[in-house]
Amino acid sequence: GWSSTDWHINQSLFRSLRTLRARSRDLARNNDYARQFLRMVKTNVVGPAGFSLQVHALKRDGSIDETDSSRCETAFWKWSKREACDYCGNLSWAEIQQLYVETLARDGEVLVRRIRGAGSFGYQLQLLDPALLDERYNADLPDGRRIRMGIELDSNDRRVAYHLVQDDLTAPQRLIVYGRRYVRVPANEIWHDFVVEQIGQLRGELRSGELPWRDLRGRELAERLRQQC
Repeated sequence: GWSSTDWHINQSLFRSLRTLRARSRDLARNNDYARQFLRMVKTNVVGPAGFSLQVHALKRDGSIDETDSSRCETAFWKWSKREACDYCGNLSWAEIQQLYVETLARDGEVLVRRIRGAGSFGYQLQLLDPALLDERYNADLPDGRRIRMGIELDSNDRRVAYHLVQDDLTAPQRLIVYGRRYVRVPANEIWHDFVVEQIGQLRGELRSGELPWRDLRGRELAERLRQQC
């Protein structure tokens, strides 16, 4: 049963990305091993305080300007507050980092929109659900441009824009339909981060050991039932 079909990773992701993401999210909610793994990722990669900024501004003579360095660090600390750094006003800078790395580990990819001109510092971040980037949205456009799995590419395969679903993904009774509406966001406003494993890869691939985690949990439950009988 060893496959002899040489699928490109984009072809494989087009067929399986939605299923892989759904299974991984189910494990993150309901499997103790997966939940512990994500907690360890947040603790060991980001930590409770997250990454901060340390500035060594220099004077003309090459020595450190303590005053300017302190001003920059203080301004960054103020920007790190919920109402300043997060476009939705819900997350602090440390919480953004923790949710970022958790999403990357769980979904295989993460989207961040950089919004200039917003907030008291004129710059805010917005974490976006990777499910907003619909892998089923594919189209050929004029001038050699094309959309593949929600990402608009030019004739040289450079990312031009991201087409994000406008549906409310948080609605409890949301219906999945193909007649979706999309908003086009320029690529220079989006950070789309994932581990690139193949040339031309467009989306992040999950390699989280889902089946062993699920099987291990199943064996534990079976053993408990056996002991009770």
